[in-house]
Amino acid sequence: MNFKSPFKDKGLLIKEIQDFLEKHSTTIAQHASKISTYFEISCYNNIVKFYKNSGFTIQVENLDKKTQSFRYKLGPSGYPQNFSFFVISKTYHYRKNPTTFRYEIRQNVPVQSKHDSKIFITPDFVICKNSINYQKDSQYYQGRREFWFVSNESLVSFAEAKHYNPFPELIINFIGIVNELMPSLLNEKNGSNRPAHIAPSLIVSGKGNYQTIRIKKSLESRYKVNIFLGVFSFPTQIYSKHFKSRVITI
Repeated sequence: MNFKSPFKDKGLLIKEIQDFLEKHSTTIAQHASKISTYFEISCYNNIVKFYKNSGFTIQVENLDKKTQSFRYKLGPSGYPQNFSFFVISKTYHYRKNPTTFRYEIRQNVPVQSKHDSKIFITPDFVICKNSINYQKDSQYYQGRREFWFVSNESLVSFAEAKHYNPFPELIINFIGIVNELMPSLLNEKNGSNRPAHIAPSLIVSGKGNYQTIRIKKSLESRYKVNIFLGVFSFPTQIYSKHFKSRVITI
C-alpha cells in the first residue's frame, strides 16, 4: 500500500469497526456507501481507544432498543438522544475520598462558540461534560423543533476527521475552528489537566507532502493541538500506548 494514499479497502474498515464494537458487546446499526463515512466512524472509535488506553473506563450508552446495536450519528441532523455514544470515566482517590470524572464522546453535535453564544460549530467528534442543552425559538427550524447543542462551558475537547490527501489550507482552517471554540489553546502552552484529555485534533486519512508535514510540526509546537496525518496507514498513532507520549493533551 502507498503510505501517502488516503484510500483503503472499505471492507477492511468495516471489519475493524465490527471488531471494535464486538469488544463492547454490540454491532453497528447502520451501513453506508461512502468510504469517508466509515473513515469517520473509525476515527471516532480511535478516540475511544485513546481514552481506554489512558486508563478510562468505557461504557456504551443508548443502544438501539430493538437490536441492541450501536447507532452512529453520521451527520448534523437528528436529535442527539436518538443516537448511541460512549461514556468515559476515571476515578481518583484524594486522601481516600474517591472522585469520579465522567464525560461523553459524541458525534456531530453543535458546540457553542467561545466568542458569541449565538454561533455554533459542529465538529465531527465532541468530548464534553454530561450536559447537552437545547432551546426552541424562531431562529432554529422556524421554532418547530428543538435545537440541541453543547454549551462552551461543557466542552472538553473535539476532533475533525477528513478523508483527503492533506493540503496546507485544510490544516490552517482547522486552527480557525480551535480559535472559535477553545481560543485559549492558541495562547498558552501550560500543562494538562487531571484527568488529561486529547487536545483538539485534526485526523486526516492521507499523509501529504513535505510542506504539510512542516505545517503540522509547526502548529503542534505552537499550540495545544494534534494534527494526525496518514491515519489510514497509521491509525495507532492516535491511541497506541507506544505513541502516547507524542499525543498532545490538555
